Amino acid sequence: MNAFAQLKIAGVSSLSQQIGKIARRVLWTFIVIGGVHLLLFQSAAPAATWTGASDPLFGSANWSNPFNWELNAGPGTLIGGDNVIFAEALPPGFRSHSTVDSIISIDWISFRGSVGVDPEFVVNAAAGAKITLTTEDGVNLFGSFTDLHEADQTINAPIDLGNSVVKFQTQYTEGQLRITGNVDLKGNELYAIPDRLLDGGDILISGRISGSGSLKVGHLFGNSLGGVLSLTGTNDYSGPTHITDRAVLALTGSGRLPDTDLTIDNFGSLRMTGMTDSIRSLNGTSTASVLLLSNAKLVLGNNGIPGGGSFSGNISGAGSLEKRGFAMLTLRGINSQTGGTIVRDGILAVSGNGQLSGGDVHVQAGGNLRLDGGTISTGNLDVNAGGTFDFQSGTVNLLTGTSQFLAGDVRVGTNGSGTLTLDGAASAAYEFSNLIVNNADDTLTVKNGTTTVNTVDNSVGGTLNFTGGTLNLADASGGLITGAQDETLLGSLTGVGGVTKVGNGTLRLSGVSTYSGPTSVTGGELRVVGSINDTSAVSVVGGGLLTNQGVLTLAVGGSVSLSSGGEIDWDNSEFSVTGNGASVTIENPDSQWTHGTGDFQIGTTAGSPGNPITLDILDGAVLDAEGRILLSDVAGSHSETTVSGFNGVASHLKAGSNLFVGDQSVAVLTVSSGAIVEAVGDIQIGGWDEGDGTVLVTGNSSQLISGGHTMLGDGNGTSGIGDLTIANGGTVQTDQRAMLGSKPGGTGTATVNASGIWNAGSMYVGGTNTEEAGTGMLELKPEGEINVATELKVWGTGTVNFSGGTLDIATLDVSAAGSTFNMTGGRLEVETVEGDLTVVGGTLAPGESPGLTTITGDFNPQTAATLEIEIGGTMAETEYDVLDVTGTAMLDGILNLSFVDLGSGTFAPTAGDTFEILTAASVLGEFDTVTVPALPGNLVWFVNYAATSVELVSTFAGDFDLDGDVDGRDFLVWQRGGSLIPLSQDDLTAWQTNYGAIAPPLAVSAAVPEPTSLLLVIGATLCCVYRRCITR
Repeated sequence: MNAFAQLKIAGVSSLSQQIGKIARRVLWTFIVIGGVHLLLFQSAAPAATWTGASDPLFGSANWSNPFNWELNAGPGTLIGGDNVIFAEALPPGFRSHSTVDSIISIDWISFRGSVGVDPEFVVNAAAGAKITLTTEDGVNLFGSFTDLHEADQTINAPIDLGNSVVKFQTQYTEGQLRITGNVDLKGNELYAIPDRLLDGGDILISGRISGSGSLKVGHLFGNSLGGVLSLTGTNDYSGPTHITDRAVLALTGSGRLPDTDLTIDNFGSLRMTGMTDSIRSLNGTSTASVLLLSNAKLVLGNNGIPGGGSFSGNISGAGSLEKRGFAMLTLRGINSQTGGTIVRDGILAVSGNGQLSGGDVHVQAGGNLRLDGGTISTGNLDVNAGGTFDFQSGTVNLLTGTSQFLAGDVRVGTNGSGTLTLDGAASAAYEFSNLIVNNADDTLTVKNGTTTVNTVDNSVGGTLNFTGGTLNLADASGGLITGAQDETLLGSLTGVGGVTKVGNGTLRLSGVSTYSGPTSVTGGELRVVGSINDTSAVSVVGGGLLTNQGVLTLAVGGSVSLSSGGEIDWDNSEFSVTGNGASVTIENPDSQWTHGTGDFQIGTTAGSPGNPITLDILDGAVLDAEGRILLSDVAGSHSETTVSGFNGVASHLKAGSNLFVGDQSVAVLTVSSGAIVEAVGDIQIGGWDEGDGTVLVTGNSSQLISGGHTMLGDGNGTSGIGDLTIANGGTVQTDQRAMLGSKPGGTGTATVNASGIWNAGSMYVGGTNTEEAGTGMLELKPEGEINVATELKVWGTGTVNFSGGTLDIATLDVSAAGSTFNMTGGRLEVETVEGDLTVVGGTLAPGESPGLTTITGDFNPQTAATLEIEIGGTMAETEYDVLDVTGTAMLDGILNLSFVDLGSGTFAPTAGDTFEILTAASVLGEFDTVTVPALPGNLVWFVNYAATSVELVSTFAGDFDLDGDVDGRDFLVWQRGGSLIPLSQDDLTAWQTNYGAIAPPLAVSAAVPEPTSLLLVIGATLCCVYRRCITR
């Protein structure tokens, strides 16, 4: 029987081109044929049939013997263009061989027969011999339903393809067609048909397929019994590969596909065992499949780039898939390879109903894993820095309790609606480099585990739901960025990243969060219901609102910034900022911090003169606290606070309770450019435990307002130091008591100058309203102003240095032993002085324009002192000033008289008007200078110094006895030397000139001055100065 069981061609260098004609006469040097039937179907050419004898010896079986071939009708010579049919029946185990030294070009080869005995068809490759197949029919392994069962046929020679399509086909046999030589496609297509429809066997090509052609594996009729084409060589043909019609392309051993395009359809399948192979692209229908066995790896895209395609079939097995190249690969089937998936470059998209499951998924830098409607089920999803997980829609399932979701860039909903739910166990870990929840209808939900991110961004408006677990913000340059939707995060936020709220809507943080990155609100509302601990910075800009209904603490050295209309609404918890360089800045109109009843603290620890903790409220901004404001409240801190307006817009700092400046530590507060600092309660500057507070209020309309007391140096026995300076139009308003050195050990110093104003209900220097305490010093300098509604009391440890400006008080109490009141300039407007009053310089202006001033002690004006008397009528205390001294008035200095208008015009005295301007237990001395306004007509002023009073009289010149007329009695006074200049011609001339002048009746103290009285006569139209000279 003729039964070829195996066909082998030795020395192959190519196995991929079409099989064709024998080109010239052949000389076979070696051939082994063992009962095989090789048939190339080519109807156009004559047939050559092997007819060698069944002799097991070589002689009659020699292939070079032309009598062993039947050409058409009879034996002849095998020539080019013939079809070769091997059909001679040979006994089992027969080997026939011959040598072919030339190139054989044949149309087609067909093996027919029965009882396979593994023959070999051999050419001498070393001599350059090979086979060229020139028709489509190529090589056919064709048995009957009973013949050639399990017989293998081997062609052991190089093969070239010489036709556009050449088929390698098996039919009616379970044996293999083995091509061991190299196949050169020569620009053609090799169509391998391992046909199990007709009990055909598989095809094995162990040589290399090369050339510019393509490979197709399939079945003529698309039946479900397609066979297997096995490739064990490293193939490098340049054309595409197509697996179809239920056929299988198997790569084993060193088998590789070239780096070209692969298409699988109609139930075709690629099977890889143990190797790594790369192809240019993968495309396939839903019936296609890829089986990766024994850690095989299929690489999409490599040197051939781009590494894309659209594959709707299934990938399975223990191997792995690696995506390279810049093109997008879309998977729409079930991909369950347990060796995992690597996305190295470009986009790997799981789309539609596609699934990516089984092993871990790794996205490396430059890679992009996109989920668009499919499902990813994995233990670990790892996206390295620079990689991207683009979640548009679909589902991510974490398969184990120790799952990790390790990610670089993760985007939810970049195209369509995305809903990403991470629902691992409590031990699950999720890590993101950049998480973006893109659109309003996109949602990320994390139910358990720990989520670590560099940046979470849903600034376009997606939804983040952290219903449990922890969100770890891992990168200091990134954080959580949320957008326009209302969101609630019940979980915790941790790490070194930050939180940024943009767009409209409200982000609610309900968990206990500890992250060290910044917190920023540029739009909408960030509402803290739980807590934020140790955030490095808080920034709220125009349109943004930070609402704290829980607890928010800054890291040491942290900062808060409000600008361009940003707002903070802080509930009743405390706020503090600590550490060197820490800061709070609120600036621009409409920027406002509204603080509840909890303390607002600046500088509870650290800070230094060179690197202080700062609070700046600038350019019309507002800080409005219901509770206390404490600037440097803990020992060892140093803070500096500036509240400054801009272009007429006042900045405002308000404490609903008390304001502490330097309580137990060092604090500096500057109020300038029309700003307002206000405390509904007390203002304490330089508190106890060595507090050191300094306040400067400067600039027009700048104000420091206390609804309670203002206390400087409230040391409580531990040397607290308080210093207040008011200048350049600044104002301090103390509704109740102002106390300098209010506690034992404390030192309080206040300076008012350069148009500064201090208004107080009462003021105490060196103590309180009830007792002497610390050391107090009050400085009132030129152009300064102090207005005290009730009393200014100077205790024994107190000093008032009054060198200029105006001091307007109801009562000045300098009665305490050791108290010091140094008045060297300025203007003192006072109703009552308790104790002695010495005026070295400046002006004492009695009463309330006009009124009465009472000094319950001695009055001692010095040479540079001025007593100012206002006269608006003849009624004492109500129409002209009166100074009442209960002790001794030791007069010196200047008496300055002026007329005032009390509503009916400026007062003009008439002859005989008398004004008792000073009363005392005794009057010693006289005013060195008297300055008075001119009198009408020929009236003159007389100043009468009595033992207990000083009196002013307006009368005529020559009225030497001050009785209101000029008559003979006045001449007698002149004769007796009682005129101004005794016996002078000027006095006599005045008497002569005004003789007969009569004034209305006057009440005078005496017609003729008593010996102890001193009379000063001042000319009617002159401003006169005593010391016996009259000047203008």
